[in-house]
Amino acid sequence: MARSRSTSLDFLALLVVIALWGCGQEPCRESSCPEGTHCELSGTCRASDPALRFTRAATLPVRDWAVAARGGAYEDGDELVLGGPARAVIYFALDVPDDTVVSAVLTLAPHPQRRATGERIRLTANRVERFRGADVTRANAPAREGQASTNTTLVFPPRRPLRVDVTPLLRDAQERGDVHLHFAVHARSDSTLAFSSPRSMTPEARPRVEVRLR
Repeated sequence: MARSRSTSLDFLALLVVIALWGCGQEPCRESSCPEGTHCELSGTCRASDPALRFTRAATLPVRDWAVAARGGAYEDGDELVLGGPARAVIYFALDVPDDTVVSAVLTLAPHPQRRATGERIRLTANRVERFRGADVTRANAPAREGQASTNTTLVFPPRRPLRVDVTPLLRDAQERGDVHLHFAVHARSDSTLAFSSPRSMTPEARPRVEVRLR
């Protein structure tokens, strides 16, 4: 009887260890999910829809970027700020792939020196005219281009990358025959959100767009 009780306790302890390990896992990347699964916006691998069976994962790095905010120039460093009292807007540019885009997700990692707020925020992403990051200011911010946009409301969790669906934007760029996609990310938030920039010393923390291509 004692042996049976000990075995049960050992089993329960194992379950606790597994649960704690799962809580500490890093969010998935599209290219890291096992075959037959894909990385959802929540950052977890889930069984793929049959329509994704004949697709492949790829990562599109940011080729240019900028931040425009009220109250002065933005100091370009390893941090990207978004929303808050200054109503900061982030602008990205990337190459448009030749293959058909099935899905596209922008991933932004919280800056390690900033505390995540945990507040509920509303994000909007839309296409903008071509820009050169070094020239962007609040006064000459790129104007919106076309109707393609995406909206989402989510909670900015501590130390978890923010994942935003930008599929409509990339598809629109392909349909228009564009070589590059230029787009803006806006946030309605009381606090200023901060993310790692393309200058981050940690490659995994740099902004990127994870796509499924056919």
